[in-house]
Amino acid sequence: MVTERYKSWLGYAAGWCQYAYLRTILRTTARWSPLKDPAEGYTVIIGVPWQLWELIDIPLLSLQRANISSCREVILAVDTTEAQLQKKYGADGIARTLENYANLQPRLLYYNRWQQNVCGVLRWNWIDCWLTWVIGLSATKTRFALLHDFDAVVIDPEFCQKHFNLIAETDSAFVGVQIDKAFDSYQGAKIFRTIELMLDASLVRSQFAPVDLFNRPRMLGKARILCDILRDIQLRVPQQKRLFHKLKEDQIVHPSQVVSQWHQLRKAAGRFTPIGYCPLLVVPYFRHIKGDSTSLIRLTENLQAGNMVIEFEGSSLDLSRLNPVGREWIAKQIERLDIYFSGTVTDIVKIYCDQIRVHNSNSMVSLS
Repeated sequence: MVTERYKSWLGYAAGWCQYAYLRTILRTTARWSPLKDPAEGYTVIIGVPWQLWELIDIPLLSLQRANISSCREVILAVDTTEAQLQKKYGADGIARTLENYANLQPRLLYYNRWQQNVCGVLRWNWIDCWLTWVIGLSATKTRFALLHDFDAVVIDPEFCQKHFNLIAETDSAFVGVQIDKAFDSYQGAKIFRTIELMLDASLVRSQFAPVDLFNRPRMLGKARILCDILRDIQLRVPQQKRLFHKLKEDQIVHPSQVVSQWHQLRKAAGRFTPIGYCPLLVVPYFRHIKGDSTSLIRLTENLQAGNMVIEFEGSSLDLSRLNPVGREWIAKQIERLDIYFSGTVTDIVKIYCDQIRVHNSNSMVSLS
C-alpha cells in the first residue's frame, strides 16, 4: 500500500501550508526556459556538497573508468558560491583537482548570492539537494540528463551507456534504478528515487517549473502523502513513460546517506550518534584511495581498542548504536569499492572492515 505521511486531515492541511510557503520562497531562486534544439546524448549532473569537495574524486573516478561515449558534458553543481569554495580550497587547488579529469572536462556551476542567502537562512540540506539538481538541469544542453549521486560509485563500466540506451530507445521520460517503496501498489505505479535517475530534460523543462521538482504534499487516491524531490512530476507523466532499469549488485555501490549524515555530524552540538548503520565509515576509505590513509588507520585503531566515541573529521562520532546488520552492510560496500579500485580487498582495508564488523574487539592487528 501507499505509505501515508499525514495521518489526519489537520496534519495534511498544516503540511500543505508549510510547503506552500516554502515553495513560494524557493520559486524565487531558480528559473529555466524550454530547451531549444537539444543536443543528442546526455549530460551527467553531480550535486556537490561544498564541504565534501575533497571527495569529489569519488564520483569522477568512477566516470573516468566508465564507457560514457554518449555523454556530452559533466556538470558539477556546487551548493555554495564560487567565492566560498575558493576561500576554503583555493582557486589553484580546485583547478589542480579538475586537471586530473581533463578527459571529462567537468563544468563547475555555483550558487548566486540570492540562492546562497536563501539556503543560508533555511539551512536544510534537502533544499540544497533540490537546488543543485535544478541548477544542473537549467544548464543542460542535451535532451537527456543523468542525476549522478555524489556518494554513488558506478562499478560497471557499461552501466551509463546501457542506462542511456534504455531512455533513448524507449522514449521514456524517466528511467530509474531504485523504486520508492512509499508508492508501492498504487495502480502499478513505479516512482523512482533520484539515485542514478536518467530523465528527459527537454520534457521536464518544457512541462514543469524548477519548484515543481521540490517536495510536495498531495493526495494519491485516498492517501495523504508527501512526495520527495522529483516524485511529484513523475506522477504527472503517463505511467508508460517511467521505466525501471533493474540493477545487479555488481553495478553500483551506493553508501546511502553519506551527505545527510555528514551534515548531521557537522550540526551536532555534541556527539553525533547514527542509529543502526553509519555510511560515514566509507569516508576514510575514500581518503585512503586518494593516498591519505591516516584517518582509516586511526579509526581502525580506535575500533580495535573498543572505543565507541571517536574524533571523526573534526567532530565527535558515537558508534555505540550501530547494529550487526548495519555494520555488515557498510563493510561490504567498502570491500566492493576496494575490489573495484584496487582489484582485490587489500590487507589494510580487510582489517578495517573486519573491525567494523566486530566493532568492539580488543584483538590488536598491525596496520603497518
